[in-house]
Amino acid sequence: MIRLLIALLIFLVSCPSWAAITYVGGQTGSFAGQTADLDINFALTGGSDGTPASGDLVIITYCIASTLDHTLDIEDASAGNYTTLGTEGYISDTYDTNMRVAYKFMTGTPDTAFGLNSDSTASDAIAYTAHVFRGVHATPLEQAVQQGTGANTSVVNPGSITPTTAGAVVYVAGCGALATTRQGVYTSSDQTSFLSSAQDDTNAVNIGAGYIPWTSGAVSPATYGAGGTDNAEHSYAWMIVALAPAAESGGSAAPANAGAILLLLGQ
Repeated sequence: MIRLLIALLIFLVSCPSWAAITYVGGQTGSFAGQTADLDINFALTGGSDGTPASGDLVIITYCIASTLDHTLDIEDASAGNYTTLGTEGYISDTYDTNMRVAYKFMTGTPDTAFGLNSDSTASDAIAYTAHVFRGVHATPLEQAVQQGTGANTSVVNPGSITPTTAGAVVYVAGCGALATTRQGVYTSSDQTSFLSSAQDDTNAVNIGAGYIPWTSGAVSPATYGAGGTDNAEHSYAWMIVALAPAAESGGSAAPANAGAILLLLGQ
């Protein structure tokens, strides 16, 4: 019995203690007929800082509405590519959605800007969101990325994901391609720091992304509020990512009941 209690104590004391993931800030924007590469300065709002700091995780969602399958690149200041999450999403309809989601951990000299590059045409609208988090594990994915697409509507209906690590944060992104003169932007009933933009063009675009702190079970984000007048020519893409929290300095901490176990061992 004593050996069992000792083994239990060793297990509990060695359990990792997770640091909380915090929100540094975000930004969003959209452009019509953009054929040249863009460099966008960080100007974060809604969180703790206006720019990313060393060790922060930056996630960019980049979308193009078109009639073609484009290649999208998200780059840092030195023209190095961000790490793509999942695969680039593409869905063909009368109006096609192209979406790429990618991340980068800031180095000791944090970037002040990021680049959006593509082979888009003058008829295509583009949009982006940027979200920055602090306290994310160096291996950021807590679960495999979940993603998908939908045709005949631009109303984003995300799937679900089930994290298992206390303190995980679920990042959700969605884009839609619409006919010109669309109205309104996406809304979300359950995402925190939800950022959305929309842009008219021959091929109009809507984008929306935010996050949901995980507590338990599966996370199934609510269907987005419609971004304009919908019809069967439209399309959308979505992605859900579970971010793992970083272990606190030292990697472990004794749980609150460790003292009680020690008392039992002393009796």
